[in-house]
Amino acid sequence: MKKRDITVVIGVVILFVIVVFFAGSGVSLRPSKEVGVVRVEGAIGSSAQLVKWIDTLRKNKKIRGILLYINSPGGGAVASDEIYRALVRFKNTNRPIVAYISSVGASGGYYVACAADKIVINPSSITGSIGVIAEFPEFDGLLKKVGVKMRVIKSGKHKDIGSPFREMTESERRVIQNLINQTYETFVEVVAKGRGLPVDSVKSIGDGRIYSGKEAVKLGLCDTTGDFNTAKEVIKQILGLKNIRLVERKKPFSFKDLIFKSKLPFGMVLSYRMVP
Repeated sequence: MKKRDITVVIGVVILFVIVVFFAGSGVSLRPSKEVGVVRVEGAIGSSAQLVKWIDTLRKNKKIRGILLYINSPGGGAVASDEIYRALVRFKNTNRPIVAYISSVGASGGYYVACAADKIVINPSSITGSIGVIAEFPEFDGLLKKVGVKMRVIKSGKHKDIGSPFREMTESERRVIQNLINQTYETFVEVVAKGRGLPVDSVKSIGDGRIYSGKEAVKLGLCDTTGDFNTAKEVIKQILGLKNIRLVERKKPFSFKDLIFKSKLPFGMVLSYRMVP
């Protein structure tokens, strides 16, 4: 056998071994078309499961990007920020995120959307509500009527701040207002960074008001109007793919989630949420 023929035979054998290896290992020679779907639905009260799912997608090298589906009026400031940070970690791996805002993506829902490279919103959707809120019910008037008194022993004058059993003092109002102002500044910075807008511009439109999808696009809060299929087309264009395969999180049924899904945080839990 000639030397040239021997070289060809060896090359064919090597190629065959490579193909067999990849076939046996489950690794495809074709580029992956998998895009992870992250759904933020209902009030944002806990971030643990969503953060875990986002981190799972980040560690999976076959995932080319994330489609972020949002239908939420917002929720806890910390939970919203934790979901946002998990999405940013994914984006830092140079993989795109495209968000779609369905019926509502306000307050904490919009905060989360700001991690996306592009935001698609339904023209009739509600978004915005950029701001922070803390609510404190007061029952002191009712308790006086029924003859009930609350005795409190505390280590400092602000230890029972926000107590529902007495009227809030001006000093306490200033403490809480300062806390809300700091949290609001964080919200503004997230929007400004995510949308490429000046901080002053965000503050001028971020006074808690809500906007329709059409208004949000005009203000630069979102990129374009459309539906979930539009968002899929946007991420396909970014990835340069004609088709994608969506990867959803399998969520086990839970009676606890069913009962508490719509529960919103009150009291000293600062909230990025739209007030109905």
